[in-house]
Amino acid sequence: MSEDIGIPIFGPKTIEEAINRVDQAWAERNDPNKWITSEQMWNRLYEKYPWLR
Repeated sequence: MSEDIGIPIFGPKTIEEAINRVDQAWAERNDPNKWITSEQMWNRLYEKYPWLR
């Protein structure tokens, strides 16, 4: 349908591609190396923006 009116498709074009994208998103979300504690987050913010204290 979107091809008929010239609208570009910016998402997955097949079910397999959609499933792969969802699996990749869950893998990234569950990667413990990407998580920090709230204390670490605030410390990083205060280092970058000291006026927030």
